[in-house]
Amino acid sequence: MVRNKEAENLTLMAVLLAGISGCILTWTGSYVMYWRESSNPLVVYLCLAVSVILLAFSFFVFRVAERKMEAKK
Repeated sequence: MVRNKEAENLTLMAVLLAGISGCILTWTGSYVMYWRESSNPLVVYLCLAVSVILLAFSFFVFRVAERKMEAKK
């Protein structure tokens, strides 16, 4: 069986992007929990938007990698 290196790289990139967005979500959650009184809602919404965009993009990249793996079979 020939391994599809490009699909593996895309899968790794999708996992990496999902991890980064998870870190952003964790940071946003701790920011809201500890500094709720003085928090700027714009920063929280911006971080949430970036993490959602990264999660959606990582899902898209994972789907592309999945299609490339199926095409090689």
